[in-house]
Amino acid sequence: MEKSAPKLKILIVDDDGVTRRVLVLALKGKGYEVLAAPGPVEGLELAVQEKPALIILDIYMPAMDGLAVLSQLRDNPETAKIPVLMLTAAEKMESIETSFELGANAYLPKPIHIERLQKKVAELLTPEPGRKP
Repeated sequence: MEKSAPKLKILIVDDDGVTRRVLVLALKGKGYEVLAAPGPVEGLELAVQEKPALIILDIYMPAMDGLAVLSQLRDNPETAKIPVLMLTAAEKMESIETSFELGANAYLPKPIHIERLQKKVAELLTPEPGRKP
């Protein structure tokens, strides 16, 4: 029996349950293994435990925003190199600029356009020539 390649794991961190469900379905439909965290603390714990290939992170969450989560991810050697895609309903330029300054790899606005999300995820998970995966 041939063993199939393991699915790439994606972690979604978003306090909105509807958004989480939509993202999970959209990404599972493309063959990814998807984990979902309802908040920043759970997201940080899962990122360290599971070492996903990609993290999709909402900027605006209660208790700790996505920018603080991103900063902690980048400060932790275990999660520092995991690509992060930021999502937000607000299109404030300072939030977008800050997310890139903190090390985000990409940004998409809400409401989420599923095909655009799937394309961006595929781009982030495709190693660039000469870059180690």
